[in-house]
Amino acid sequence: VVSELSDCVELQSDLDALIAWCSEWKLQLNATKSSTMRFSSARKEVGHFTYCIDACVLASDCSFRDLGIATCGNLSWSTHCNKVCASAYQSLHLLRRSIFSSNPNLKKRLYVTLVRCHFAYCSQLWRPRLIRDIKRVENVQRRATRFIVGSHLSGYKERLLRVGLLPLASWLELNDVMFIIRCFKSPSDNFNIRDFVAFSTGCRSSSAGHLQHKPSRISDTRHFYMTRISRLWNALSPIDLTLSIPALRSLLYQRLWDNFSENFYDSRSCTFHFCCPCPDCILIQR
Repeated sequence: VVSELSDCVELQSDLDALIAWCSEWKLQLNATKSSTMRFSSARKEVGHFTYCIDACVLASDCSFRDLGIATCGNLSWSTHCNKVCASAYQSLHLLRRSIFSSNPNLKKRLYVTLVRCHFAYCSQLWRPRLIRDIKRVENVQRRATRFIVGSHLSGYKERLLRVGLLPLASWLELNDVMFIIRCFKSPSDNFNIRDFVAFSTGCRSSSAGHLQHKPSRISDTRHFYMTRISRLWNALSPIDLTLSIPALRSLLYQRLWDNFSENFYDSRSCTFHFCCPCPDCILIQR
């Protein structure tokens, strides 16, 4: 954590040690392909400090793309949402130009396979939290359902009910829950989910089986996966982990589908989710 100017100096000394190690082992660092990026939600920055590699000043970036994920220094996912939506629209437009069949089942399968998959990649890491980003992501499926149904006259909810699709926000919530269920049922040596969340041990029956996460002083962490999944799990509980993964997915899908069919309103982005991430809804959930 870099919070003072002395921390910047210490980080530069670590870079110098890395350069010395590379020089000892005859390795070269390409300073022109290296840059610095600061992750913080605070508006006030630490005093201006320039980092160097072999006397070459490193550039400072506001965002960076790594393994297909565009991360921003202000902890916002708006840039990544724009990139994912652009890729999904390209695939959708390709389908519209290439497929002339009027079979809704065929077009639905193509959409699920070639378009919706763009939003599944690392969806536990990134998630739109601003209303404009939530609507931008949902608009991709809104257009896709028009293509599937072949009509622009019916409403979005009616088209979803007709083709049997959850709103994208609810479908991403389903992926969140299934990810942590797989982590509980098939733990990995490289990643232990119980290091970040734990089941409540309270005596009250109302809190039995609830997930708890490590608290944080940063308000932006309420949109991080461990915080997000704890709220969602507690809202969906009880979840019986003794059931098989297909059975659990079927039960959770039905629960999300019932919530969608009863509470979804096209004009209210809060109803796109089972657990809305906006501050007002979070206070109500508490």
